[in-house]
Amino acid sequence: MDKKSLAPPIVFGKNPSMATCPRCGFRGQTVVNYEANANTHLVALFICLVGGICCCCIPYCKDSCKAAKHSCGRCGSYVGTCKN
Repeated sequence: MDKKSLAPPIVFGKNPSMATCPRCGFRGQTVVNYEANANTHLVALFICLVGGICCCCIPYCKDSCKAAKHSCGRCGSYVGTCKN
């Protein structure tokens, strides 16, 4: 396999980024949806353990505590995830 034909891996961040859809081949901006993951649950548990029972829902309201799931802007298929 020729090294020139290999594209560098796409590193997704918290914001929409340029990517090629593996399903439809569209090259464009991704659509980002934020979803709670294990780290979100651990932060909420930690807040509860240190006495912030009233504040334990904050990680579920903040996008910075969630994983960013990137989807194709045209067909909506999954492209990649940026975990927090």
